[in-house]
Amino acid sequence: MTTLFIVPADGTVLEESSDGRVRVRSVDGDLTIDADPALAGDLLAYIDTGAASARFGALEAMIARPDLLQRLRGAGRVPLSGRSALELDGFGTLFVELTGQCNEQCVHCYAESGPQVESALDRDTVRAALRDARELGFRVVQFTGGDPLLCPDLVEHVALARELGFEIVEIYTNGLALTDALLDKLAPAEPRFAFSFYSVDPDVHDGITQTRGSHGKTSAAIRRVVARGLRARVGIIVMEENAPHVAETAAYVESLGVKQYGASAARGVGRGRVFDGDFPLPPRVGYAEHASSSTGDRKTRGKLCIASSGTVHPCIFNRSVTLGDVHQRSLRDIVDHPSLPRRARRLATLPTLEAGDDRDRLACIGCRASAAALRTYCDRP
Repeated sequence: MTTLFIVPADGTVLEESSDGRVRVRSVDGDLTIDADPALAGDLLAYIDTGAASARFGALEAMIARPDLLQRLRGAGRVPLSGRSALELDGFGTLFVELTGQCNEQCVHCYAESGPQVESALDRDTVRAALRDARELGFRVVQFTGGDPLLCPDLVEHVALARELGFEIVEIYTNGLALTDALLDKLAPAEPRFAFSFYSVDPDVHDGITQTRGSHGKTSAAIRRVVARGLRARVGIIVMEENAPHVAETAAYVESLGVKQYGASAARGVGRGRVFDGDFPLPPRVGYAEHASSSTGDRKTRGKLCIASSGTVHPCIFNRSVTLGDVHQRSLRDIVDHPSLPRRARRLATLPTLEAGDDRDRLACIGCRASAAALRTYCDRP
């Protein structure tokens, strides 16, 4: 019989067997300890309280990099469950895909959105999910899609999120539908905006979006948001087509008034499955995770995504794992009782829940931590 625990601060999983042994596995495999019964109690005390016993040197000798033990000191542990694997050190960001419809059809789209996609979340479902999310402790909500500007209830959803007290309310959009009239309605709630941008070259940008004129329209939308004094950030998604001039694209984004931007490769999800490769990035890349950047909080926080179909996933890039459906159960119930298979059914139902491609699909350590913990939870005897 094995009892499983998780260290919420970084997703490290502990297995305590009935014979008193304790095995420790970190999310990325850089910390592996197998403590016999004589040392297991010392290890658990070190994690729970930070107390290092006289025999602690024997624990350090078990791993190639004993300094990694320091991150576990006093971090604490909780029983591993579906919820604790998702929540980690508290929920951070909820992604709400209001619609699957998009006025672009980007070649790499992880959500496989486009003009012909009809899936959308209804008004009442979104409102109920926002209330549940806030009660669960979510601090950030990002309205995305498809393109969320195509949702007729977007203004109401943004206002409600602000009323509920989310620390950050963000709209992730291509900006093509961002008229002055719509911005007038959104601005009082002071949402942040996030844009994907692909190239300083209009032809390359429009080729990736498969939408003629999108470069100019997105550029104009960014300028419009900046001029209103609202915060804007840009993600430069790097593929073979735009890799040669990422630095020039970053400079162009800065010229639009954007101070927060980053560059990353297309993720192997949705239509992005066909993209692969390491591409050169400009010297200044990357931006802090939302909750951390706003509060200075460095905890590893969990995320969830509500897709436009209503299905709930651990991350927008971990769509092969479905936790439930908000059309059938509340978000709170899905978090407390996620629909995860046990070991006997795992291979048939979660074929891509494997460690090998986590780094390719999942951008942040929190998402990889949840994925690793969920694998262990589903594999439990």
